[in-house]
Amino acid sequence: MSGYTCTSPRCGVEDSECSISYLPCETLLQVFSYLPAKDIVACIGTCKYWCEVINNSESLWKIQCLTLNNSNQCIQADKRAGHTWKEIFKKNYGANGIKNLWKQGIFSNLKSYRELPDRPFCRLDTDSWGQILEWELERS
Repeated sequence: MSGYTCTSPRCGVEDSECSISYLPCETLLQVFSYLPAKDIVACIGTCKYWCEVINNSESLWKIQCLTLNNSNQCIQADKRAGHTWKEIFKKNYGANGIKNLWKQGIFSNLKSYRELPDRPFCRLDTDSWGQILEWELERS
């Protein structure tokens, strides 16, 4: 069913039916909990119901936060500061996560590429690289 998008009445579009949209949010969250972050983001754009379920689920965002390779101390500090799990995830995922780790000095003074984390890096824009260069210059 590639290219299929939900058009159920629950999403506000009539003339079609999508049985998966009738699943209770608890069941959908159980399914979503097995997905990687990029797929969850794709699910947000599927229909209004899924978007609402995902965006309002602290438990789903907590699971995603626990999959991040960032320092657990940073995540716990953000939680103590009153941030929601979704805010913490956004702050520590992708380019933001790489910049946070770089700011902490995690990638400074590496002797070999083997010292880099196993997870892949994402693309960074020129402003991000400018920030990283400034942090490295401040460190030296």
